[in-house]
Amino acid sequence: MSQQSGYRQKNRTVISFLFEFLAFFYVAHKLLPAVGYYMPGVVYLALVVLMLAFSVLWGANTRTVNITVRLIAVFSISLLEFLRYFVFSNISTALTYLYGEVQILLYAWIAMIFIFRGDYKQLQRAFNTLVFCYAFTAVTTVIGNNNYESASRTMATLSSDDPFHAFYTSQNIGSFSFIYEFLLFIPLIIYLLKKRVIKRFWGILLLALSAVTIYFSEYTTALLVFVMTLILLFIPRLSKRKIIVMILVIALLFLINSIYIVDFFEYLSENVESDTLSTRFAEFAEVLSGDEISDSNNALNRMERYKKSLSVFFESGMLGTWSYDNTGGHSYILDNMGKYGIFGVAAMVLMYWMINKLFIAPYKKEDFYPYIYFTYMIALVLAFINPKTYIFTFIYVVPLFTNMMMNKKHKRY
Repeated sequence: MSQQSGYRQKNRTVISFLFEFLAFFYVAHKLLPAVGYYMPGVVYLALVVLMLAFSVLWGANTRTVNITVRLIAVFSISLLEFLRYFVFSNISTALTYLYGEVQILLYAWIAMIFIFRGDYKQLQRAFNTLVFCYAFTAVTTVIGNNNYESASRTMATLSSDDPFHAFYTSQNIGSFSFIYEFLLFIPLIIYLLKKRVIKRFWGILLLALSAVTIYFSEYTTALLVFVMTLILLFIPRLSKRKIIVMILVIALLFLINSIYIVDFFEYLSENVESDTLSTRFAEFAEVLSGDEISDSNNALNRMERYKKSLSVFFESGMLGTWSYDNTGGHSYILDNMGKYGIFGVAAMVLMYWMINKLFIAPYKKEDFYPYIYFTYMIALVLAFINPKTYIFTFIYVVPLFTNMMMNKKHKRY
């Protein structure tokens, strides 16, 4: 080996080590709230510099450029948001928003580098870091909610500048986004458990920890979806068709207001210790029973918010108001319909189609496909009833998982 090539190889090794270290730190700032609270912006800038160094040393090819263009399509709603800020606000606000969105896109670029290098051990380390971060924050979230009643739910109602929000974050208590992203991580854990990729003890421990975390966070919808997710443990030879049937059956039971569903929620409301969960379950039972509903019913309030967004969509001639002021504010899909009209609909169709095309559909022949498809379907359902997209799950978590499994099987996608 010539001195020049040896020097070049040494540079690659050093840059690769620095990149992996900073990448793990950057992911930790997403999943460990306390790390994100204290993380300096220089880490983000350092990662961007290392990305450029990779481009020089390894060379950007048409494949990376092609995937980057497709990833931008995943952020189609973000482009509309940027346009709205640019037209109706000012350039400074628009650029600040764009800066934040590029920080999210950075997760996809990090995953892309891990994947294209084809290093199974590096992929495994990256995925293990995810597991550790989820587990650690889950533990501190349970402790935090025991020490400070309803801390996770309270954080969702506070601005990031609020002293209480800052304090809870410094205690590493997971809020709304963490709880639901953790929820979407669970089908992957179930697959690893069922296929004995991880030891049964660790798999069951992670599921038990997730159950306790979601229960103490007092997010009722998350708890119900978690229970539904556990059904995957008991379905032999899981398939896409079985998942669709399962979701349709559950939806049908709610639509026909089955008396058994009402009794189930009434039973839960009488037996859970959490006052918040008890109230929510009682409200669900009240709505489904068809009896007179009180004005304070949270489930009724949500439905009114959904109707408001739909009304704005149709009343604006399906062109949208380009403002959140008139929307219900509790549904990512319906709110964007009211906000951006047919442009928002087109952007969301493009986004979810591209997510499926990039991260889900390529693995149709693999045995883990039903589990990532289930994650995709649940994310769609949650986007209807909650104001979040959980994009991190699809641009970072799922790609690491799928490519780790493909490398384990000595396949390359």
